[in-house]
Amino acid sequence: MYSEANTDTSQNTTSLKNPISRLAYTLAKISLRFNLFVNEFIELYKFHMVILAKKQNPKYSIVELSARTGLDRRYISDTLKNEELKRTNSKVRMVLKQMREVCKRKNTHFIAKHGIKDSFESICLQVSSGALSNSSVAMELLRLGEIVENDRKYEVVDLEGDSVDEVLKLSYATRKLLNEINKICVLNNTSTILKKGKKNSIEYIFKIIDFENISEDRVIFELIRLGNLKAMSESYELVNWRFLSEKNEGYLILISDEICRLSNTIIENNNLSQDSKKLHRVFYTSQIHPRSFTTVNMHIKEYFHEIRKELYRIFISLEDDVPRGTYPTYGVSMFSFGPDHNIDYSVDGINLNKSTELH
Repeated sequence: MYSEANTDTSQNTTSLKNPISRLAYTLAKISLRFNLFVNEFIELYKFHMVILAKKQNPKYSIVELSARTGLDRRYISDTLKNEELKRTNSKVRMVLKQMREVCKRKNTHFIAKHGIKDSFESICLQVSSGALSNSSVAMELLRLGEIVENDRKYEVVDLEGDSVDEVLKLSYATRKLLNEINKICVLNNTSTILKKGKKNSIEYIFKIIDFENISEDRVIFELIRLGNLKAMSESYELVNWRFLSEKNEGYLILISDEICRLSNTIIENNNLSQDSKKLHRVFYTSQIHPRSFTTVNMHIKEYFHEIRKELYRIFISLEDDVPRGTYPTYGVSMFSFGPDHNIDYSVDGINLNKSTELH
């Protein structure tokens, strides 16, 4: 058994043993999994590089910031002039938006593939200006399920379509409420929570937590639809405490939260004294046969369940009677992991790259 990560590196720049390459690989994997567009991601990456470098040393000049980040001086100057990054939608999203507007104006879900005006072809010409081929835009929209091919036309599946911000807000609110419900159920050793009440109820949760103007009914409906809650006469039954979003956005929030928390802990620990360091330990072994993974996972889940209940009790015993959000957030995150999918494994004919990760 090991309790430290492998620190072996390689001179091969693109090798996954190279930590920089491995980090880039992970970000690329996330981008593809959650349909993030590279231009938007890179623009946000560069933006935060400039802002963080400036925060590190407010006295940095444009030239010094350029040397610190490797970014063009003109870009840095423009970024610092704007407190908020003016993001441009990707060409694919802009095409979809125009298609929806044409369809709504004509009161139909169908749009012609070709034509001089109000066609998929004319919109692509106007928006992408040759940067992307019509076929590549159509292929991506078909893959995302936003359009369906119909002879000489495309059918636009959803004419309204929530903005990314709206979808993320609902997903975040849903996960936040589910966590609060689970916390109350664990502490009270029950699987139900009251709809109304002064404490330990849905009504109480919405009074003490800001859900960013998303209604209680909408969040509850989403949890029922996803199979997390079951409505009863005066209460809700917690069927599954794990967030089961059908949309990529829910998992995108989860992965961004977890990566941010983990990286912050590691970075801060580099500057803290031994007594102040936050907990960060990794235990793993390469001596358990794959046929035993299910058994190991079962034991770990049972152990995590008991730890979760105890952590809730510790937190509540130390909480002050102040509104939520008064102090900086402090917490614990736990997960188990399976085979490293960046490396080809095969044991007794079992391809571990295709096995289920132990989350």
